[in-house]
Amino acid sequence: MNKRHHTAAPELAVAIVLILGSLLLAGNVPAAENPPELGEINWLRRLDAAKAESRASGKPILLLFQEIPGCQTCQTFGAQPLSHPLLVEAIEDLFVPLAIHNNKAGEDETILKRFQEPAWNNPVIRYLDANENDLIPRKDRQWSVGDTALRMVAALSAAGREVPNYLRLVADEHHGPTETAVVAMHCYWEGEGQLGALAAVEKTWSGWLGGKEVVEITYDPSKAGYEEILRAAKRVKCADHVFALNPDQARIAKSSTGLATTLISAGESVRTAKDSDQQYYLRQSLLRHLPLTTLQATRINAALRQKQDGTTFLSPRQKQMLSQVAKVADADWLEDMVYPTAANKLADYSRRLGQALATHSKKD
Repeated sequence: MNKRHHTAAPELAVAIVLILGSLLLAGNVPAAENPPELGEINWLRRLDAAKAESRASGKPILLLFQEIPGCQTCQTFGAQPLSHPLLVEAIEDLFVPLAIHNNKAGEDETILKRFQEPAWNNPVIRYLDANENDLIPRKDRQWSVGDTALRMVAALSAAGREVPNYLRLVADEHHGPTETAVVAMHCYWEGEGQLGALAAVEKTWSGWLGGKEVVEITYDPSKAGYEEILRAAKRVKCADHVFALNPDQARIAKSSTGLATTLISAGESVRTAKDSDQQYYLRQSLLRHLPLTTLQATRINAALRQKQDGTTFLSPRQKQMLSQVAKVADADWLEDMVYPTAANKLADYSRRLGQALATHSKKD
């Protein structure tokens, strides 16, 4: 036996015991052992441990009051916001995550009463400093990915902490109502590459309508109106023709931009282009294998079209995953791993890719 490895084994064992011991003292619950209501986050379970970590790190405490076992709302909250890959990363890396059961006796009940939270309630997240002060006002019914992301951004800002770009993108993508515009151009690859860079645009999608290549644009009307979107598209030569979805859009397109306009008739819709034509520049890159949100994919595709660095839109964990992907770039199995276009499949895809990378790295 190699003497160096032999002597290191006891040291490794001691280190493991110390780590496990510290986790137990903090009441840490590994994500793999979580009930559905807690999602995929590694939670602390003791307030004193969370406060100590907050003081040491400067990170605010994200305190979840959750019913376990819980109702459908509680389980959905665990399956969606608390399992969204980017929110999981932000909660674990930017906050001190603490979970308190709102239907359990003992220390949980004591903390529940201390914060005057109702028992057997739907999930509530409080954002605290190390002295148990609320950083932002308590608010009920914040159960969506967007609501959670927006409050995380507000809490970090209130604590004077930096808000990373990837978290802002999640908040932007789920801010509220969106609107749609459809424009035709000489090449929908170019259209997506140009229009996806606009600050108000959250999603671009290639397709066909009226025999023309079109891009369907989903945008935030609080950041830009329909006329602004069309003018921007015209400016980058990606609006040869406008397909209006209603008479108001047709009126604006004709009177304000002078663009050729067709009002889409009832029953007409964009015929989606094949998958390989969606987000074309992204799909030529290894970045296509990452678990990307819709807005990330839109921005990265546009950045690559402009020959810019698409990794600026990634989180630290996504960047680490990209380096792992690069090591197996020629593997046949990787070709079947492409970011999902449906938001509700993101968490599952992230798990599958992570497991596949772990499995194949062991083989290598």
